[in-house]
Amino acid sequence: MNVFIKENKLEERVHIISNVPFDDLPAFYQLAEIFLYTLPVSKVLVFPLLEALYSGIPVVAATGSCLEEAGGPDSIYVHPDDINGMANAFKQIYSDTERKKEMIEKGQKFAKRFSEEKQAEEILKHLQETNEMNVLKHTIKKFIYGTLPYYFMKGYKPGSPYLKYYEYIKEHGYSRHLYEFKDEYANMPVDIQKDEEKGLYYVQKEEKRLYFRKSTPARKIQKYYRALSMEQDRRSPHHYFNSVKEVTGKVFVDVGCAEGYSSLEIIEEAKHVYLFEQDEQWLEAIRATFEPWQDKVTIVQKYVSDHNSSREQTLDDFFNNQTDEHLFLKWISKELNGMHWPDARTYFRIARSWILQFVHTIYMMTKQSFLHFWIRITAHIPTRKVFSGIKSAV
Repeated sequence: MNVFIKENKLEERVHIISNVPFDDLPAFYQLAEIFLYTLPVSKVLVFPLLEALYSGIPVVAATGSCLEEAGGPDSIYVHPDDINGMANAFKQIYSDTERKKEMIEKGQKFAKRFSEEKQAEEILKHLQETNEMNVLKHTIKKFIYGTLPYYFMKGYKPGSPYLKYYEYIKEHGYSRHLYEFKDEYANMPVDIQKDEEKGLYYVQKEEKRLYFRKSTPARKIQKYYRALSMEQDRRSPHHYFNSVKEVTGKVFVDVGCAEGYSSLEIIEEAKHVYLFEQDEQWLEAIRATFEPWQDKVTIVQKYVSDHNSSREQTLDDFFNNQTDEHLFLKWISKELNGMHWPDARTYFRIARSWILQFVHTIYMMTKQSFLHFWIRITAHIPTRKVFSGIKSAV
């Protein structure tokens, strides 16, 4: 650009001004006659165009980009390589005073659509609509997964152990954790620190450090740790043991251990701990957590399965020399054999089956009532005469 200006001796007519202070921009806009904005598509920013419209300047912008949408229907658009098109646009604006005035007035009106107040109103409206939709979804879920199965089961199976969970959903709505005590953990303080040497966050758990994946931010670790603590509360059906003494002198097997929360709880009591984890990101955290107990912890980077391969391992073969009384199998029986206590999704599936059964029952009752009604109606038709007529006709 500088070379072109110099070769054509335009130094007195063309000035390149850069790094203009933000507070001085309004003066530049208001002194301008035309705003030309024909940057390549890959470098387009709409803010300067909107600022020009708001300042009352006719706009000539490039086609083939978002500028055609941001500049409104009353700006002039030309191809960024069309020099003659730009010249003609300038001529139109300078020669037609009415057209210029119309472009300024309509451009300012269009630009006000993007004002801070207007954008705030749009965002607020969107949030309100989203909130209303969330409230509606929440109400529907409470009815389908809570109210309906609760009253149905209360009438047909009042002794069901699931009744209290349906009642909880009926009163509180959907929750991943259907525990009345969950609010106790909502604001539980979590001591999150960072090990600068390892580059990992950890939670100080009594005198032990529970490390987390490098990709997990501190705010998520706080939420995650509260959920872990809640699930291992003795009032939760998810907890794996009532006392760490249950594991004393035994081999503890943690399948799909992730961060190793439960293993860290019993590490001092267990004879040995086997951690089965395939996720490479967790392995770094696990090694850091159990570094002080390397002599009694074995990390197995395999999936537990029903056959052996380079990535899979059966427990029968892995522990073929161990007797049952030396293994802590509580974790295994829950995780592998489908005996894990039901979570919210399990209750929802049960609720859905009950709802379908309820609908089917209503359908059968309606069908039987209709047949009964039809039989009663047809009972008054003189069938003997009808059959007699048919017989005589034959």
